[in-house]
Amino acid sequence: MAISFALIGTRGTSSGSSVSTGGGTSLGGSKNHGLMFVSFDATTTISSVSDTIGGGASGNTWTLVGSVLTSSSGAKLAAYRCYNWNGGASHVGSVSFSGTAYPVLHMIEVRDSETSAAIDILIQDAGATHPYSVASGTLAQAAEAVLIFGEQNKSGNDTENYTSSTSTMISQEPALSTYWTSGVAGSITASVSTANYGLQKGASTLTGAVMLISLKEFSGASSLTLAQSGATSIAGAVSVSGNLSIASGGSEFL
Repeated sequence: MAISFALIGTRGTSSGSSVSTGGGTSLGGSKNHGLMFVSFDATTTISSVSDTIGGGASGNTWTLVGSVLTSSSGAKLAAYRCYNWNGGASHVGSVSFSGTAYPVLHMIEVRDSETSAAIDILIQDAGATHPYSVASGTLAQAAEAVLIFGEQNKSGNDTENYTSSTSTMISQEPALSTYWTSGVAGSITASVSTANYGLQKGASTLTGAVMLISLKEFSGASSLTLAQSGATSIAGAVSVSGNLSIASGGSEFL
């Protein structure tokens, strides 16, 4: 499989002190990682981050990625990750706050990524000029999932959606009169070369907060073992990345 990303369920919004996403189905398991991206009121702090599967405890543990960003717009941004998470149907992400936060929450699964130390690049900027254009820098490997997460809550209106000229929009909430809005976009790379990743809501040239996170595709070597007591014949080309072991009591024709 190749690395990919998917929104789990639907984004969550709230006018209170907690927020949950709409339930969706995640794959879970080794090489599949959960990410939560949340925008919220800068006068509050995050009390807890959790998720449930089928209405019950998931057993997942969430870790803050980098630091919480505080924007001059009055919003905060935070990202949390859970490597090799448990998944399933009716998977819901939730975040609680110290007070009324008007938050927006996006829960995303990155699939077929490295099982540990999956994050390669992390760039965070609390005072970036909008529209955002973030240079990734040289990647560790050619195939990575690059996610850009940002907010623009200083100007515009509720009908101006978040867009990206470089990446696929994964999730976004435009209603800045009601929530501390944000959007997430993603790309799959095919080169280690640096590239610029864009995100914007309207045409504002004011400052705001944005972050870029890249995750590496799983690169573990595969192995093939043939064990037989008779004759084995394989016609055509055989390609093995990793180890090839043949245990035989007869003949092999490759």
